[in-house]
Amino acid sequence: MGNADISSLPALLRKDFMEQLRNGHFLVICIVFAFFGITSPVIAKYTPQVIEMVGKSQNIQMVVPEPSIRDSFVQYVKNLSQLIPIFLIFLTMGGIAKEKDSGTIAFVLVKPVTRFACLFSKLLVHSAMAAAGLMVSAILAGVYTLIFFQDLPLWWFTRGNGALLLYCLTLVIITQGFSAISEKPVNAGIAALVVWIVSIVIKMLPGIGPFSFSVLSDEALGAMAGFSISWKPVLGAGVVSVAITALGYLKFKRWE
Repeated sequence: MGNADISSLPALLRKDFMEQLRNGHFLVICIVFAFFGITSPVIAKYTPQVIEMVGKSQNIQMVVPEPSIRDSFVQYVKNLSQLIPIFLIFLTMGGIAKEKDSGTIAFVLVKPVTRFACLFSKLLVHSAMAAAGLMVSAILAGVYTLIFFQDLPLWWFTRGNGALLLYCLTLVIITQGFSAISEKPVNAGIAALVVWIVSIVIKMLPGIGPFSFSVLSDEALGAMAGFSISWKPVLGAGVVSVAITALGYLKFKRWE
């Protein structure tokens, strides 16, 4: 980056962060992540009891295994890998596309601010929001898991959340890349959603499947069980993130 980039980045970061505070996106992210952090262990703990109660009401004898800490982790990873992606895409798809659509980006670019700095600021702020949300979720899930199951392998749980963090950041970066390409926020959201769905399909294919960034959710669950994290989905996440960000920057650089 040039001198203009370095000097303008703190101001851009303040602008983008304050915007997320004013529109309530930061608060919403923390609330939604907190909800899944709390409910995942609760669901894991009480689902067997609910199933047994339903069975008794229908005069059906249902034997459900006693819930374990693994059930809590499975529910937690399932919620964060299947529901949170849609939420993150929806909440961050505005980015640059929203400012393009409203015309406010033109007022920013007439100042000594480069387009790279604009894109980089959006990436940092939205990534920080996702990381903060996941931290809230992980802390609450850990506390409630410890309460309900009297056990929490902290290091394994932390490693698993590291994989989930990379998963979330990849989705945010992809969305911001498409936001730089698109003229409308909804177009960026649809494009990011398509890439996410395609990654899930690729995940099931032999050969290239292990390189899909969607595999990070499986790696997260494996890490929470004590297994090591494979480098393949990490590489896949890096390649997709860099490629779409580069395309977004090149498109945004030529935008008039």
